[in-house]
Amino acid sequence: GFKIKIGEHYLTGRFDRVDKLPDGTIEIIDYKTGRGQEKAQGEEKEQLTLYQIAAGKLPTYTNFGSVSKLTLYYVKDDLKTSFLAKEKDLIRVENKIIKIIDKIKTGNFTATPEKHTCQNCQFRDVCEYRE
Repeated sequence: GFKIKIGEHYLTGRFDRVDKLPDGTIEIIDYKTGRGQEKAQGEEKEQLTLYQIAAGKLPTYTNFGSVSKLTLYYVKDDLKTSFLAKEKDLIRVENKIIKIIDKIKTGNFTATPEKHTCQNCQFRDVCEYRE
């Protein structure tokens, strides 16, 4: 598990798995039970990018090695897809998290409908804003 500070906020999470690779770097693996994808994208990619941010901020992991690979492992399909987030992606995800936490703290729950979000929302059948 981890607890990191992003902006003025603290965020906690848990890695599924962290492996030390032969070159001394680390790979963070997140297991998924859904349908496999050839390329990391969307929230799954952002989740692993957050894990890279966390591993880069915590001495427990920086002393263990730098992150060289982020892997999504789709268990049902036995499919692995790996990437390493770029600096611009790390900054974008940090900023997105800060904005979301700020909205939560101010009670701003304005609907932000879009096709992908509405498709996966548990309130899609009753929401007047759905797309």
